[in-house]
Amino acid sequence: MRVIYTVPSSSGWSVITDLARLMARLLEADLVELPEGSSKVSRVRLGLGRAPRRRGGEPCLVLAAVPGHLYALLSADYFLRGCDQVTGWVIESFWEDRIPAVARSRSHFDQLFVADKDSVEPWVRATRTAVEWLPIGAEVLDGGSAAPEREVDVRRFGRQPIEWDDDERSFEACASVGLRFEGRPQLDYQPELARSKFVLAFDNLEAPAPYTHPTRSYLTPRWAESLGAGAVVAGRAPRNAASRELLWPGATLDLGTIERGPALPILRDAVNAWNPSMAAYNHWMALQRFDWRWRISKIAEAMEISTPTLDAEMARLTAAIDDRRPPGF
Repeated sequence: MRVIYTVPSSSGWSVITDLARLMARLLEADLVELPEGSSKVSRVRLGLGRAPRRRGGEPCLVLAAVPGHLYALLSADYFLRGCDQVTGWVIESFWEDRIPAVARSRSHFDQLFVADKDSVEPWVRATRTAVEWLPIGAEVLDGGSAAPEREVDVRRFGRQPIEWDDDERSFEACASVGLRFEGRPQLDYQPELARSKFVLAFDNLEAPAPYTHPTRSYLTPRWAESLGAGAVVAGRAPRNAASRELLWPGATLDLGTIERGPALPILRDAVNAWNPSMAAYNHWMALQRFDWRWRISKIAEAMEISTPTLDAEMARLTAAIDDRRPPGF
């Protein structure tokens, strides 16, 4: 089996790059990584999307950060050797106007997964292919934390509304009400999240950026990673199906505003009421709802693939859910 992944040039995609490598390990597959904008990817975009598919050979999974990365399937090797079955998983599937010809042709992909539940029907209409929802996640089992000692009250994580975007001013504002604030975490941010009681994150419509969708609200791995680290996500959660189905009471603190001033007393009261059991519970729930192994297992089931490595990891995840169960649950 092969896992094909186009590595985005932006460092913001590191969590999905790590997912591709975890997926290849668990499925005992060969990992093919292509740099974004490589000549190989560029050539196939010029006309191979409608070429006929050759059946046979090994199964193939294409992990696509954005819809256009599905083109990474097309290569000389693919046309010469063929593929027994081809599955694609698109992370930013909400860019429905960018569904590529390679997916619309019906000849290349046997099944597609999309990370945004609201994208399922538009992708079905465009591709006339079996499409299922497979949401975002995080490395909770080995990267998460239920640590009870957390010296940071409020941690900024990722893009923010304007008033929260200046870390120095946020530090001063939080300090004025007795809150310990820390700004952007380092590249190795999981240990820093594990030191935090609350992590700031806002709906992309309230904290927009040039690379976010201007009208569609969606859940990103920031929520999964923060919860996996045991933190409560404070801000404004996306108003979509994924949030309603995946987030649990206590996972988030709705500040009701994107303005820093009115949010400070809400955060102060929440920090005063925080206790270590909240970290243990959020980590435990994230193991059950967000760990990447659940997503990889779903794909393996759909492709009728089983490996000793995946079986062992799923057993380890199940055992961790039992072992890390908070008292009273």
